[in-house]
This record gives sequence, structure tokens and C-alpha cells, in this order.
Amino acid sequence: MRARHVDFMPTAELAPALGIKETDPSAQGTELSGLLKVKSYRPSGSNRGYRLEDLRAAAAQAAG
Repeated sequence: MRARHVDFMPTAELAPALGIKETDPSAQGTELSGLLKVKSYRPSGSNRGYRLEDLRAAAAQAAG
């Protein structure tokens, strides 16, 4: 993501990438939140999603 200068990924794009088959946005968000253990972010005028820095922190915490 960083190489592409992406610092935010919408829930609708991240959920399928992580194997979440749910199509309802609210259910996707619930599953992602439980899986990632980080809060989603909603930039003004945009869809809810996750910031790269939060995803990196979640990965580091999961790795122990």
C-alpha cells in the first residue's frame, strides 16, 4: 500500500482482501473490527475504512 502512496483502504475493498465474504457494509465492518482489533476511520465525505498506520500497528501487535 505504501509503495502505491495509499494510506487509507475502504472497508468494502479491505474485507474481500481478507477473506470476508459478507456483502453488507455494516456486517463487513463488524467482522473487520473483530479481526483487526482496531477502530475504523471515516474521512469527511468518504467511506469508512482503515488507515495504513492502524493496519500496520494491528499486524505488529498480532505478530507479538
